[in-house]
Amino acid sequence: MTLEMVKELQTNFGVKIPEEEYAYIYRLYSGSLVSDEDLADKKLKQAIEGVLTNIDSIFFLDFKEDNKITDYLLTHVSALYKRATNKQYLVNPLLNEIKRKFPFVYNVSVYASGYLQEKLNIQFPEDEVAYLALHFLSALENIRAHKKKRVLLISPYGVGNQRIVRNQLNKIQEFEIELFVAKSIFAVTNDITEDKSLILTTEKLNLTTTVPVYSYDSFLTDDDLKEIRNILIEENQSPSVLKTFLKEELFFPQKKL
Repeated sequence: MTLEMVKELQTNFGVKIPEEEYAYIYRLYSGSLVSDEDLADKKLKQAIEGVLTNIDSIFFLDFKEDNKITDYLLTHVSALYKRATNKQYLVNPLLNEIKRKFPFVYNVSVYASGYLQEKLNIQFPEDEVAYLALHFLSALENIRAHKKKRVLLISPYGVGNQRIVRNQLNKIQEFEIELFVAKSIFAVTNDITEDKSLILTTEKLNLTTTVPVYSYDSFLTDDDLKEIRNILIEENQSPSVLKTFLKEELFFPQKKL
């Protein structure tokens, strides 16, 4: 089980974990993460809700958009509270890698740690901060995956026009837009549209599809961008079946899914 967890961490975060650190990984993800009712009380829940709200206000990032983050933090901080009370902290072999590769998320985690230490009257070192960062990294990847939109462009106006369209779509700040360009209108089939959030076309499309189709004239106007934004927002509110970047068993290996 430990080897599987190490492999997941190394794959997802692009780091190399030395063998001498395997024991710490095992301690964190096997016996330590237990959810005790006496710790998962109202005060703990309020602290987690409070830190997520403050992060949204300060860093303009709503981690609650990942609907699992609160439960994950509740379980993790319950175990962290125990360790802090007993002053039995874990060493994190990923600490320097997280600080170097993910400075923004680490800074968020530093703030979250300070808030939790104050509210729960505990203290813990930066190694534990980095473990919190793993949860925030996982949540951030889930949020970004949920907000990534795949748009199919059908336009005969060449590469230059396609670049202009791509730049215009980048003005829609709410989403990361991945643009796909159809070779021709005759190449557009249900097979290449089924995983798209939107079809953007200057040509009349004779295709029956459940994917929204937006027609425009050669160049996108500000009004076009507003309409496209609204379409993507509406699509984003539909139930999602996106898989998380980090498997749930990475954080809760004892949980049967």
